[in-house]
Amino acid sequence: MKDENGTLITCNEVEKSIKKLHNKKATDEYGVCAEPLKLISSYISPVLARVFNKFRQARYYTKHYNSGVLTSVPKKGKDETNLDNHRGITITPMIGKIFKSIITTSNDSIQKEIQDDLHFCFTKNRSPSMASLILNEAIIEAKDTKSGIAIVTLDVKKAFDTVFRASNLRKIYLHGLDLETWSLIDSLYDDVCTKVK
Repeated sequence: MKDENGTLITCNEVEKSIKKLHNKKATDEYGVCAEPLKLISSYISPVLARVFNKFRQARYYTKHYNSGVLTSVPKKGKDETNLDNHRGITITPMIGKIFKSIITTSNDSIQKEIQDDLHFCFTKNRSPSMASLILNEAIIEAKDTKSGIAIVTLDVKKAFDTVFRASNLRKIYLHGLDLETWSLIDSLYDDVCTKVK
């Protein structure tokens, strides 16, 4: 369904997004977890659809649902006194997860168009082990043909903290993302607030 600003988020999309939430996960900072939301999804979907459409029409996503609680978890078998041996887990509000899931799902075609075929991490139906298989096959091929092979690896464990967001936003806009959704995605990362637990 469309209004004068573009495609509206439907109750059905909200309900599907709620059902995708993972059970048995920590509650968010408001005490909400997935299980009760799933039980009442048909009742709250119309309300959330109206709220999400207000975000879309305003081209702005409220910081209220974009906060998170960061918990430091030590890595197994590592010296816990060394901060590099910890990883952070951020619990974000359930309402925000639902909204982001809808935005992501509705723009899957643009993501597939932009993303390289050899990108495996954080991609549905792909895993790093598939990349490992391709690399292994390339090594075998080089041995069989007695040709050289150069392998370059890059440690990107902290890359997500330093991603140049403006370049990514430009790229998705140039690939056809509508202005309303683009503005929303931009506001999702504007002044993100994380509380340390």
